[in-house]
Amino acid sequence: MKLMMVLLVLASRELLSVQWRDLLIMPQYWWRDTWLKLAEKHQISASATLLLLAFLPVLAFAAILFALKQNYASGWQLLWAAVILVPVFVDRQLPSILATYREQWSKDSRISKQEFDVARRQLFETHIKELFAPLFWVFLLGAWGVLLVSIYYSCRICAQQTQNQLLSDLAHRALWYLNWLPSQAVVLSFALVGQFMPTWRYYLAHWTDTNIDPYQMVDAAANIAEVTDVPENAQYVDNIVWLSHLASYESLCLRVVMLWVILLVIQLI
Repeated sequence: MKLMMVLLVLASRELLSVQWRDLLIMPQYWWRDTWLKLAEKHQISASATLLLLAFLPVLAFAAILFALKQNYASGWQLLWAAVILVPVFVDRQLPSILATYREQWSKDSRISKQEFDVARRQLFETHIKELFAPLFWVFLLGAWGVLLVSIYYSCRICAQQTQNQLLSDLAHRALWYLNWLPSQAVVLSFALVGQFMPTWRYYLAHWTDTNIDPYQMVDAAANIAEVTDVPENAQYVDNIVWLSHLASYESLCLRVVMLWVILLVIQLI
């Protein structure tokens, strides 16, 4: 069942048109905006708003999943899980990040390493939010991981909004905890699909470091796992070189997704 869920959401992510994506994610944003208005009108605290916003749908989802499981209707349980998961995965910025920087950097022949580091960090942060963290919880918990993905998605879209800054800050803190374990799995996967020993040594040295956030850890590990031919002290490099490196980092992330799917298939054999 986990394999069917994963293949379904990955296929929907690639095949659905922009119009269908906008239609599917509309209820989640409507729910968020409704609670933002209620919080402003009734002076509800940020913590209470996030709690109600994230957990009220989960209670309904859990009740239906439990009822379907009790009736041994795994097909209907899969369908209900897809109803929850598909909007999460189709609400995407990837792969437009690479296209955005290709257009932006085409105006300048040479790009600074600092600009490239920002782009690379954005690429991995978006992969964690849109792919790795939701997939990890589904892999780990199956149909019941869908409930955690629902909470994760609520925190993600709350962190994006600017209407309630306290709520945004609280959602970012919640995402830090929800991203911690998936980021460990991603770094280990980078070791398996990239340069193993250097990445493994980095993981052993930093996996207990609470001062490094998950995005930073994944970004640093990817820089080790994927070999580049640009000197460390280089300041400005041709834009074509940086774009090729961004593409190689994106390829690294796709190899991790393929690895996870393969491991899931092997688990079922």
